[in-house]
Amino acid sequence: MDTWKVGGRYQLIALLGCGSFGAVCKALDKRTGRIVALKRVPDALQTVDAARRVLREVVVLNRLDHPNIIKIFSIFHTPATSGARVLDPDTFTLKPVSVDLYAVFEYATGGDLYGLRGDTSAEEVRSLMHQLSSAVKYLHDCGVWHRDIKSANILCGRNRLGGRVGKVCDFGLARGIIDADEGKEELTEYVVTRWYRAPEI
Repeated sequence: MDTWKVGGRYQLIALLGCGSFGAVCKALDKRTGRIVALKRVPDALQTVDAARRVLREVVVLNRLDHPNIIKIFSIFHTPATSGARVLDPDTFTLKPVSVDLYAVFEYATGGDLYGLRGDTSAEEVRSLMHQLSSAVKYLHDCGVWHRDIKSANILCGRNRLGGRVGKVCDFGLARGIIDADEGKEELTEYVVTRWYRAPEI
């Protein structure tokens, strides 16, 4: 976590997990006093595809407001700590070409659905399925295809009465239905994590 440059506003507490595109830390937002999940995408502009993925996730999440979809609070960036650099002719120092992007999300206290295997009652399963069906319907009504629904992309929290709440996260592969229908955006062949993909895809 020593490469995380989050300034004075956030205090990093613990590493929650790492994925292929970045890492997530539990952090305290000192300005608001709330616990948040801070996602860092290093060298976010290293390729056009990487930049599109990050931008797409931020744009899609900013459009959404549903109790079963993770909320994004803010984003910020710092000069990249890795990746390509260019020489600044004025200072004769190497400056990064890219940025490290940070996204601040609501913190889900219960980990992900994948970690709950076998620890749920039939009633909880029904409740979670109802919540997730509601979230997916909302996404489709908003013109968004998630394209990577799996248990690791469903975070769990608790409501005021102690019941489990599922929240869809990770919108890196999401696409807008309108763009795809009009042919403005060519959809990638990579859809859904391989182990969750239907055989016909």
